[in-house]
Amino acid sequence: MNVRVTGSDRELMASFESGTLDAAGFHHVDRVRLAWRHLRQYPVAVALERFASGLRRLAAAAGKADRHHETVTWAYLLLRLY
Repeated sequence: MNVRVTGSDRELMASFESGTLDAAGFHHVDRVRLAWRHLRQYPVAVALERFASGLRRLAAAAGKADRHHETVTWAYLLLRLY
């Protein structure tokens, strides 16, 4: 299945990975889009690391680093595979 990448997807992915994404404007739908984009763009192991590290950065930037849970992040991303 091919997914068309829109400009907004590219922008979201770039700002997420560079650490410039505004945590206040980051919603569940954005997390789902990013999970899907990571899985479509990278091998699973790479997607897991990039997605998890991006969420760690985002949580730290929002002053909520203690709310990031690596196991939950991995499970969330792996569930998107199926």
